[in-house]
Amino acid sequence: MISPERQAELRSRFNPDGSPMRRRQLRMLEILKFIDRVCSDRGIPYWLSSGTCLGAIRHGGFIPWDDDIDIELLEPDFRRLRSAWLSLENPPFAWQDFSTDRGYVTPNPKIRDLRSEIQEPDPRGWDYRYRGLFVDVFHIRPSSSLWLDKAVNLYQKHIIWPLAAVRSHWVQRLLLRPAFNFFRCVITPAANFFARIGSHGQLRHAPGSLFTRPRRLADVQATVRVPFEGMMLPVPAGYDSYLRNMYGDYNELPATFHTHSLRVDFL
Repeated sequence: MISPERQAELRSRFNPDGSPMRRRQLRMLEILKFIDRVCSDRGIPYWLSSGTCLGAIRHGGFIPWDDDIDIELLEPDFRRLRSAWLSLENPPFAWQDFSTDRGYVTPNPKIRDLRSEIQEPDPRGWDYRYRGLFVDVFHIRPSSSLWLDKAVNLYQKHIIWPLAAVRSHWVQRLLLRPAFNFFRCVITPAANFFARIGSHGQLRHAPGSLFTRPRRLADVQATVRVPFEGMMLPVPAGYDSYLRNMYGDYNELPATFHTHSLRVDFL
């Protein structure tokens, strides 16, 4: 973890109290608190992943210039979370995937805030039912082959997403939905089947997420709780190996800081 003095300097620079960045972070934190409650009540293991895990370990919360939250689950636990969420009565946040939002054709679901609206610069989001701030939910499964994942990603990147960007309900109905259903019902199951062969504890995100860096089952099969924005939230028990695999020396601050420029309307 960086020093409190350095953290305070970064906070004052990127996300001071009352700033647009901090407002976005705090609204997403509300989503994360609810996710943690649902998972804890039902015994569903999950963990803060990628940059969110890095923020927890290095900053004790959000990376000050970052305004997204990622969580990961093993595939069986992901299915349990999805089922649990869709059985909730009037939840304050929406589960967004192909079954709840016909305009959404991204493999990993999001859990969306219902009291905000992102002015999406990405044309693929023009037909989304839910547009609020969100937490990305990634499920990981055995994966022996980087090249298999890359091949599947080509379909998502060069067929699904260009079609999703076309602002036409006819294109969506006649081309996009059949293409995405083929991806979901044929390509993804086949890729998952072959990827399990010889995986030896290596895991990757579900096909089509475009994030291909592997995880190791030994790092994530147990979790520990660490401070995150005044809460105690789960990260992989092997977080040092997990983060080094993705970022190298993760305690070193980057030479340049990449910030998002989202416009968000709070409702």
